[in-house]
Amino acid sequence: MIKAKFWFLLGIVLIYSFSCQHPLRKLAQERTAFDEIYGTSQGQRVRLVYEGIIEHYEALTQAEKEDLAKATLRDFDGDNSLLPLPKVLSEIEFEELSKGVEQRGKALRAFLEDHYSGKKKYLDKGIIPEAVLERVIKRAGEEDWDKFIKPSNLNFWYGPDVIRGPPSSEFPNGQFLVVEDNPSFIGGMGDLIRAREILDKYMPAYSRVTESNGPEKFYKELINDYKQRAKNFEGRPVLLQYITELTADNEEERIRVLMEKAGIDVVFVNPYTQNKGWQKNNKRLLIEGDKLFLEKKNKANRITKSRVGYVITNMNPQDLELSHPGNRKYHIMAEAEWELEQKGLKNSYKDGLKSLMRVDSRTGNIPYEEIKNYIKENSPYKSSFGQKLGIPGLIDLTNQGKIGITNGPGMEFVGDKEFYIYIEEFIRYYLNEEPILKNMDTGSFARINKEGREVIDGRKLNEVFNKKGNFVIKDVIGRGGDAVWVGPKVTDEVWEEVKLKVRENPARFIFQEFNPLSTLSGFIGDIRLISDVSSSGVRVADIPWARVVGMDGDGKVNISANGFEATVLVRKLSTMGSCYKLFRDILPQ
Repeated sequence: MIKAKFWFLLGIVLIYSFSCQHPLRKLAQERTAFDEIYGTSQGQRVRLVYEGIIEHYEALTQAEKEDLAKATLRDFDGDNSLLPLPKVLSEIEFEELSKGVEQRGKALRAFLEDHYSGKKKYLDKGIIPEAVLERVIKRAGEEDWDKFIKPSNLNFWYGPDVIRGPPSSEFPNGQFLVVEDNPSFIGGMGDLIRAREILDKYMPAYSRVTESNGPEKFYKELINDYKQRAKNFEGRPVLLQYITELTADNEEERIRVLMEKAGIDVVFVNPYTQNKGWQKNNKRLLIEGDKLFLEKKNKANRITKSRVGYVITNMNPQDLELSHPGNRKYHIMAEAEWELEQKGLKNSYKDGLKSLMRVDSRTGNIPYEEIKNYIKENSPYKSSFGQKLGIPGLIDLTNQGKIGITNGPGMEFVGDKEFYIYIEEFIRYYLNEEPILKNMDTGSFARINKEGREVIDGRKLNEVFNKKGNFVIKDVIGRGGDAVWVGPKVTDEVWEEVKLKVRENPARFIFQEFNPLSTLSGFIGDIRLISDVSSSGVRVADIPWARVVGMDGDGKVNISANGFEATVLVRKLSTMGSCYKLFRDILPQ
């Protein structure tokens, strides 16, 4: 009887492995991109998660797709267009991703708590070289914050970017890999609801087929959390964000509307002036002693005042109070970058400023005081040095534990591309767990020699630059896809130019193994799993944020390069095809 049952189950598994793309199916070993729609079937069979979806997209004519791009651009307030084809994940895939992000967020917060407590146990255990960490923190201009940060206030938004790598025998549907980590003021936080609304408006059949959850629950629970955290400090929550003139797009406006509908007041901040006056919505913050208050003025100029217990920061955290002592170095560099953007200044002045702003290739040092004095002595503009900017006293209240905060200063450096190399080790050390989501294979061009000096690793340099098709080079301080070179996509001439840059400053660059990104009907892309990390844990949004670009581009996923935003749907297992339904009670999930 047992033998008969064994052979019956084996037969079922073999049938399933050939008919339903089960992981036991043998796959070719070449590193080709995974097709999100057809998997490894070479276009012969639609994956279960896309059954009932792809036919609606393929029924659109090219003219209809172009019309939809224009319509969704309007619906997104001119920020970007939405691809009328969603990225679809199964419940099982999303559960793995969600648990991986939760684990990663917990490890990052445990590291930050260890770091700002002054214990710094990670150094005793050799988790990350001290020279590397110092360099990373200096690059972010955050080396002075260890005097001011209160460990219990280490709460932040977190959104790692994840790709699906090529299929292999171990991962027949491709392995999910983290590309980089994004803390605090992150893109996508204000787009999840709007993206879903737009997709449902133009392609309503998708949601009916998948029965995918929406992102509303995440925001509702998050806002309730903020209100409770504020009560713990005997006050109410407020959201702080840039004045409209300084916002890069309309995402902040979408967050403002969301928060105000939930009863959370929004206060606008201009980081370059002292925010004493009333903002355009007749609201302002006022510090009295060790308490923070929200003042509101109605149409009759009647003022009401209520105590604030929690601050949600929807802006670069340093800009809350640019003149704070912990921001001294960041403030100097921000002023210098502003000077370089001015068109009326002499090239000789700008060249001198650029020269001073260069990072020392060995130590990571920047001559901040020299830059400050150079600007004060040579610029025709009045500098902001010495002025009180933003909301003076706000950061000290948070660091004294008088109010709580999400996205405070001192945490930007954990998004550095060199710091990223060590996060798997942080998971092992602080959580005593194996990473659920792995990094891409990543290395640095710098190494420590016998004398303890950091020098270029010639062996790695030659290995990487002799195999252009196998690697991606990244500048660790690059933003938005700039200073990223995808080996298979760049010319030999550009590759040689990058090699010279690496030779000059090896510690500033990392290399990653090239992983062909999964494809979606002529596009490649990534997903960002947005979460809130706090002392009470990690809350991950029910739906990721996504972006895609054409496969014929430079290999970098960047919406600004004629890309699209994409909605992600999580398909419930009960809605999947007959093949799954036939075997779901027999085969383990």
